[in-house]
Amino acid sequence: MPEDRGGTLRQIAWHDVFPWLSLLRAVRLAAAPRLVLLAAIGLAVTAGGLRGIGWAFSGSEDSHALLWRVDDQAWPWEKQALQIPPPSLRRAFNPLNSPIISSAKWLSAPFVRIFDPTAGVTAVVYSLLCGLWALAVWSVIGGAITRIAALALARDDRMGFLGGLKFGVKKWPAFFFAPLVPFSAVLVLLVLGWFAGLLLKWNPSAIVVAVFWPILLALCFGVAVLLLGLLFGWALIWPTISTEGTDSFDGLSRSYSYTFQRPLYYLFFVLVAGLLGVLAAMIAWLLAVWTQSLSLWGASWGTGLNRMSELRRAMLDPAAADGLLSPIGHVLAFWNGCVALLALGFVYSYFWTSATRIYFLLRQRVDGTELDEVAVDETESEETYGLPTLHPDETGMPRVVEPTAPKPPEAPAGP
Repeated sequence: MPEDRGGTLRQIAWHDVFPWLSLLRAVRLAAAPRLVLLAAIGLAVTAGGLRGIGWAFSGSEDSHALLWRVDDQAWPWEKQALQIPPPSLRRAFNPLNSPIISSAKWLSAPFVRIFDPTAGVTAVVYSLLCGLWALAVWSVIGGAITRIAALALARDDRMGFLGGLKFGVKKWPAFFFAPLVPFSAVLVLLVLGWFAGLLLKWNPSAIVVAVFWPILLALCFGVAVLLLGLLFGWALIWPTISTEGTDSFDGLSRSYSYTFQRPLYYLFFVLVAGLLGVLAAMIAWLLAVWTQSLSLWGASWGTGLNRMSELRRAMLDPAAADGLLSPIGHVLAFWNGCVALLALGFVYSYFWTSATRIYFLLRQRVDGTELDEVAVDETESEETYGLPTLHPDETGMPRVVEPTAPKPPEAPAGP
């Protein structure tokens, strides 16, 4: 047989040449019904808790607390509503409207507001409670989604809805406390700043503070570095714990390590994931809008245009409708809101699945770990893979059959 001496290239492993192409799998995985449902539940529970916290601060006169409370009272599917007609393509493809940016911004907004220099104590407490509630909810939901995504991306294993929730509940302390560790340094700095502020009230003691001011600046620089790493790397904490099965310390240390050691790679992967997310979110948005529109269009053939116009107005403002139109409008608006919630659930599902894939890619760049390595508990997977057990038959030949249980010995006959 003649040898092929021409060195003909038979096949190109595009995923090895361009690793970022593997982010396409995150788009397909994010559309899995169990992940969309998990994200939708997380959004609903988070929004409900924020409304409850806002109700507790309804009597506050703090301007910042009132402003933030008004913003938090709107359900997320109302703020990012699926409106008709669709937004322009220029607005849709704005990088700030990327699912990666918008999701990260909404989830981290309460903690970011704490550092508003014009906010009072009441506003800071309100925003801190909102942030802790959101963190508590997504410590379970985000952990469940990233665990399901890690097993699917690394081993093509299928973990179910309940399996993901069990993992999220089991690892909840690790997910919850990891992002809070850098804030302990903020608390120390806050106490030192408060003490320095007391001394600055009088000129003699203010001179002493002015002399030692560089010490406070050095401490602030260290805290600023911690917060910078947390701002850009907090989304990697969940995939780290879900993939490695480790604790808060490992999740926090790897997120900082990968963020600071490969910032350009990280930025590139985020940009690619953001572009793919915009395209996928547009499809999900169109499907949701068409679902809502087609339901009203089909029903209008039976109701007539005038009656459908009344129902539309009742859906948009149920409180202003007359008679039975008000509860009807509430119910119809609720079901349409469920469609919008599922569409928005895909956006947040994609945020966590793409974060998991980005973690795999950064881990490969920094540590040289293969993309298919993940800590596995065999009891978690709904499907098992491998060759069936071979058992010999009467002739000694192996057969792919399960052995039958031996028959119990017959009882001896009586006298």
